[in-house]
Amino acid sequence: MESTITKERGAVQVKAQSNLNEFLDYEKEFEGFRNDYHKIFYVCPQPTNNLANYESQTGTILYFSDKLAELAISAGLVDWLIKKCG
Repeated sequence: MESTITKERGAVQVKAQSNLNEFLDYEKEFEGFRNDYHKIFYVCPQPTNNLANYESQTGTILYFSDKLAELAISAGLVDWLIKKCG
């Protein structure tokens, strides 16, 4: 993805559920293209406890359900989400 305002490029990996070992495996894959992006995001609404409590050592930005909810609210997407989710 690319920000139209800042022109920053980001890579996003989205997982419905994930654990720390799976995240660390993806971190190894990210190394191959980390220099091509300004930011790398790992988005997971349902992380296991060990992943939820982990702090990335590489700069990968971890977004879990609490942060996703905060971003949706601040972007004004609550009504849109309600319509999409029923």
